[in-house]
Amino acid sequence: MGYIIQSLCFYYVSCQGHIMGAQMERDMRKDLFDQYERLSFSFYDQHNTGNMISRLVSDLFDISEIAHHGPENLFISLIKIVGSFIFLFMMQWKLALILLIIVIVMLIVSYHQNQHMQETFLDNRRKIGSINETLEDSLGGIRIVQAFTNEAIERDKFEKVNEAFLLSKKDNYHAMGSFQSMNTFFIGLIYVVTMIMGGYFIAQREMQP
Repeated sequence: MGYIIQSLCFYYVSCQGHIMGAQMERDMRKDLFDQYERLSFSFYDQHNTGNMISRLVSDLFDISEIAHHGPENLFISLIKIVGSFIFLFMMQWKLALILLIIVIVMLIVSYHQNQHMQETFLDNRRKIGSINETLEDSLGGIRIVQAFTNEAIERDKFEKVNEAFLLSKKDNYHAMGSFQSMNTFFIGLIYVVTMIMGGYFIAQREMQP
């Protein structure tokens, strides 16, 4: 019965949470489009349409994902961490203190790595804007391009922004790999320290098996 309830809860969170995120994205897109329509001609003279399209489509998706996953993950993580340490301090405060220090160091390292990862995500979005900008210029004026047989020039322009996007993605995946591998290391360290120090405290009769 418990597994059935758990499955239904997972279904609700997964389905309804993403529907809520999509609705938020729709509302933000509508508000941003309305704002675009109110802006002056000078704004459009200074900003490229390709970049504005990126803000309207891909960037809003990222914001809505954070908006509906962020609070949920933060709440679950806090409950798990706080609850775990309450039980650990009740069992053996010395072991709990050692593990708490490891978790604090893990959080500090993760925070700094996450800052770097966010920088690469921001660069990704800039590069996507550049690709949209190049595509808009090339495909929007395709008749002129073909009339003057400038396909090779346009192909070269697109190749440059496409390659720049690839390099940005590589930086992003390096940052993600570093972030995930470091977290995996700390999680493994917690298990190892628990076994070693737990065994020590049991041998010293300071903790029951």
